[in-house]
Amino acid sequence: MNLYNFITNTIAGGTKVLPIKFKEKKPSIMGWPASASCDLTQINNWFKDKEMNAGIPTGIINGFWTLDIDKESDGFTSLEYIEKICGPIIEKCSYVVDTGGGGLHALFRLRDDEVIP
Repeated sequence: MNLYNFITNTIAGGTKVLPIKFKEKKPSIMGWPASASCDLTQINNWFKDKEMNAGIPTGIINGFWTLDIDKESDGFTSLEYIEKICGPIIEKCSYVVDTGGGGLHALFRLRDDEVIP
């Protein structure tokens, strides 16, 4: 699935996204995360036929928290260790996204009783 299709599928479920400068980790818009959007017209202005990455704001705005698994910091070794103790983790997440450094971002839905600002 290409990035634009991923974004339009993601916003169809009500998840807000924001444009990230290509090959960077910086939003290309001011006022984020509040300016993140799931409006298709806005998404087209940001992403259609442009070289951008997409960000999914976590916390209360979208109801997600993220497990960041860094390849360079032995994140996969740590994940294996945690999964030996707790059981499978990645299969329980809502989204898994490859990172530019060879790692993963696993996004999990917050429970109704959880609050992460």
